[in-house]
Amino acid sequence: MPDQLRLQVYLAKCGIASRRKCEEIISQGRVSVNGKVIITPGSKVEEGDVVMYDGRKIGLAKEKIYIALHKPSKFLCSTTDPDDRPLAIDLLTPVIKHRLFYVGRLDYLTSGLIFFTNDGDFSKKMTHPSTHIEKEYVVTTKDEIPMELMEEFKKGIYVLGERFKMKDYEFKGTRCVHIILEEGKNRELRKVFLSRNVSVKKVHRIRIGSVELKGIHSGHFRKLTEREVKSLIKDADEKGESNTPLKKKSISHVKTVEKQLKSIQDKKDIENGVKEEIIVKRAPKKRAPKKSSGKRSLDRADSRDYRKDENSKKPYQKRSSDSRSFNKDENSKKPYQKRTSDSRGLNRREDSKNPYTKKPRDGKTFKNSSSRDISGKKDFKKKDRR
Repeated sequence: MPDQLRLQVYLAKCGIASRRKCEEIISQGRVSVNGKVIITPGSKVEEGDVVMYDGRKIGLAKEKIYIALHKPSKFLCSTTDPDDRPLAIDLLTPVIKHRLFYVGRLDYLTSGLIFFTNDGDFSKKMTHPSTHIEKEYVVTTKDEIPMELMEEFKKGIYVLGERFKMKDYEFKGTRCVHIILEEGKNRELRKVFLSRNVSVKKVHRIRIGSVELKGIHSGHFRKLTEREVKSLIKDADEKGESNTPLKKKSISHVKTVEKQLKSIQDKKDIENGVKEEIIVKRAPKKRAPKKSSGKRSLDRADSRDYRKDENSKKPYQKRSSDSRSFNKDENSKKPYQKRTSDSRGLNRREDSKNPYTKKPRDGKTFKNSSSRDISGKKDFKKKDRR
């Protein structure tokens, strides 16, 4: 055992289940390490740690086992069933005492070849979508199988928003066809046929990769040979590498390579005397517009006129009292000061007549209607308001 292993990897190597299934088991709180329940996948396990699964101590499997089973119809690919239906793994327990798990799945009504193992790495390679391990099925129907359905299925068909596609097919009659799949979606074949109102009678798997069901009777099993296991792993590794997308080189890298090739070609042309002078006019670079300061700029002529006099002050500068005199006479009052006389220079105490009264055409003035006392005027207004 290595110094440290992730908990889900450790469980898979112990033969509990596949790595993905082990992550679900850990999150359910069914695993403990040294008496402490672990619910976070990715925790480390060291040599000497006591790992418990469902209250039972587990350890690394010393021997890796690979089983090929001929699953009969109406057997469930699961470890438990609330309806007490028969389980496919129960066909192995009387003979094999090791804890094994399924490699892939078969529907309840589907029969045929299925693998069991305690090797988590092998299970992952067989079931990962990138490996594209071939699986061959024999489909028998009650109705005639239309050729258009098979061609559409080969190109890719959508059923209830889900896309299904097969690799190849071969008719063995009007109601029987061999189909090769590279994907393992739930009830894929039955969904495709029922979408065209073709009733399926039986689905039987006869091959996984290079391993065939031939020679294994229904309900029986056999161990895979070392040669078969290596062939399956090799096939999965080769297809997994071929289906891995290559990293695209960046555009900048491609441009640098093009420049290098062009420079090499130019040197060759210069050596051979074929190079011609090429003048390339570059477009002027666009500059960003300057930000306006919000103040109106003065032209040169305006600025000269604005400062013709050397003694004139700069704009926005506080002016002294000499630059602008408000006092025409030293004895005159300052502006905005309360005056004792009216605008005509007449004192209201000396002349009670209002200077703003109207004059009749004959030159006689009317009596001042505003000579009434101010207090009386206020009382009059109050009476009117009442």
